[in-house]
Amino acid sequence: RRLSGGKKGKARGSQTGGKMTDPKTGKVYYVKWPKSLEQGCIEVLTLQLYRALGVNAPDMRLCKVTGVVPGKKWAVISPWLKDFKPPKIKSGKAQWSAVALQKLAAEHFPIAAWLANHDAIGAGVATPYDNTLVSGTGSLLMVDGGGAMMYKGTGGKKSSNCWTGTVGQFKDMLDPGVNPATAHSFQKAKSDPGITQMMVDRISKLAANPTYLSKIIAWVGFEGAPAMSLQSTLRKRAIDLAKQQGGITDDTAAPLSLSDIQTL
Repeated sequence: RRLSGGKKGKARGSQTGGKMTDPKTGKVYYVKWPKSLEQGCIEVLTLQLYRALGVNAPDMRLCKVTGVVPGKKWAVISPWLKDFKPPKIKSGKAQWSAVALQKLAAEHFPIAAWLANHDAIGAGVATPYDNTLVSGTGSLLMVDGGGAMMYKGTGGKKSSNCWTGTVGQFKDMLDPGVNPATAHSFQKAKSDPGITQMMVDRISKLAANPTYLSKIIAWVGFEGAPAMSLQSTLRKRAIDLAKQQGGITDDTAAPLSLSDIQTL
């Protein structure tokens, strides 16, 4: 559907974006223009997989938005959730509550590693804690998947070794020398490795349901060889993640049924 009459907001990250209002409904959205249509599809897929696994993320869709950014017509769009803001920062680090640190390690970290979502917490030096937000009541919201799977948040492709059947991010994201923001935010997974077991098992079960994976990959716009490659890599990474965790693997997981998974 088309949005019109909106104004581009100031970009805080690596992509042009801002708040826009649908003049027909008055609803407010956050809209940003990815560097390519494929990157936009990957971001939508990423956030929908977070939602399918029970982690709070916006219902992001691909949308045609014209007349705002010259030469751009495809944008990713999600409802503007005004109650969520970046965490408070002290001495360069987010001041997460004890409850938030538990949830980040147990739920957000395994998904971020599985999907190679390097910017799950934030992007770079300028905005290291802008992508996982917190409400006044302490609820968390993961809002950005532009740097997931084979893409960097800037729109370029990652090194080929970042998106393979091996989940190197399950270690790298806990290394402050590699990613200080994720190492700080997911720190409880390093001191208590078993904290991730339940979510790793859930990822294994979701990946063991080829019907769901093929459905959601097709729904965001992939078909043919690219769709098959995505499904294969996601399944291989789920198996590797489970082996690293020491839990169930794709071969032993009882697949989640479609009714168990948050449907689109």
